[in-house]
Amino acid sequence: MYVEEDGIILSQWEPLALIDAPEKYEDRVEELHVVTADGWKHGILPPSLLSPRLNSLKRLIIRGMHFGTFATSSWQWHGLQSLFQGQTLPLRALAIIDAPFLPSNPAPALTRLVLFYDMKREMRETWSARDLLRFLSAIASTLEEAVICGIPCLGTREPDGPVYLPRVRKLSLRCWSYLNPGSPRVPLPLLPFIVTPQNCYLRLDANSIAELWVLADHLHKRQQQWDVPTSNVHCVWASSLYTMSSLQATFPGPAPDGGGGVRVDFPVLLNRRAENTFSGALGALLQTPPFAAAQALWVSGSGVDDAYEPELTRSMGRLRGIRALYVATDLLSGSEPSRFIESLAGAAPTRRTPVPLPPFPVLETLYVTVYDRPGVEKLAEMLRRRAAQGCKLSHLLVGRAEVGDEDDEDDEGEGAAMLVFGGFEELCAALRGAVGKVTVLSEDGYEKHYALRTVLPPICTRPGGGLIWPPWTENETTFALMHLT
Repeated sequence: MYVEEDGIILSQWEPLALIDAPEKYEDRVEELHVVTADGWKHGILPPSLLSPRLNSLKRLIIRGMHFGTFATSSWQWHGLQSLFQGQTLPLRALAIIDAPFLPSNPAPALTRLVLFYDMKREMRETWSARDLLRFLSAIASTLEEAVICGIPCLGTREPDGPVYLPRVRKLSLRCWSYLNPGSPRVPLPLLPFIVTPQNCYLRLDANSIAELWVLADHLHKRQQQWDVPTSNVHCVWASSLYTMSSLQATFPGPAPDGGGGVRVDFPVLLNRRAENTFSGALGALLQTPPFAAAQALWVSGSGVDDAYEPELTRSMGRLRGIRALYVATDLLSGSEPSRFIESLAGAAPTRRTPVPLPPFPVLETLYVTVYDRPGVEKLAEMLRRRAAQGCKLSHLLVGRAEVGDEDDEDDEGEGAAMLVFGGFEELCAALRGAVGKVTVLSEDGYEKHYALRTVLPPICTRPGGGLIWPPWTENETTFALMHLT
């Protein structure tokens, strides 16, 4: 036990040990961590959760470690439990990690909630989403942020009806096991039963192609919630089987937290296993609000070129209102052709078919990073093909691979120093006729003026969220949730 001068007591209890905090300190406890190594035997709560004198508690973290004699029985779901002899809890933040119950106490000040389950078979067989929704309903009037991770199914009884969370601004619903997803509704069991306001940022998993279709159908049904005039879309393509790609849409709104958005994480192997099937599901998702309202698109991640086969590019091309495209990844070196950059030119004409419009036909502004002269040549070829089809770009933003003298740099324009392939005049000569205006940016120039974080509120860009809430910015991926038992 550690007693700090400011009155916070951090307690880590041995499993089922009969240890009481000194009474003279209990009413000063503001943060309590309870860790049990053997779990709960027959639903018995640790003594540290029974004291009636913890009336200053603001933050409570409960974690179950299931390695002891009663590990199997401790995974049984125990429903709603009365803590601290039923007193009203002054909690502002609650985290429950692998503990098989939820508190039934009133908590009229609770604003932040984390529920994280690594569910074994025993808990899956007894889990009740009805208990969870009853708990959420009790705290709905104050809840602002919630992360619910590891819910595998609706449990023994389906909930009665939806719960409306009128003040929630950040909600993450995630599941385990994309290798054996089962029913298409498994990763999205709670979504039909939780209603959020338009200014909520919602993060979801879609761990199979079937689940992408289910999610697209659900977003169509909630069309009124996200019926917005414009939005920003970001697609992150991971390259590892153990990381998640993501597709997100955000839309502007009043400061400080903006208008809201949706982020869908999916394993990269979905695209590698069945490109055409995946492309169809992704295309359906992109036609739902708020994705369909997109006017700006950011593409990032180390797996961009692996992902963008022609079918997938056509699916992304359904975002026909895109006017600005920012390719925030390193593609245009001279080593190999960039499939994604080449795909922006559209399909080659044939004798039997007319020349189709290229992807993003109203595109006006493009940002890319170029490393060498061959990269410029590839870029110029793509731009000329677009121009020949009546889709000439107005403005090309070029990121440079190396910087010159930092003291002489501007954020934009000819003063942004020399690129590795040559000077500004050489670049303009190579692109003459293919684009209206060329601007060379320093790396800092992109970050200051065009990076995704410049249009996102702090709720999306704060660092430190880790697995449960990574920043919604370029090249930010997270580990896939895999649970094989």
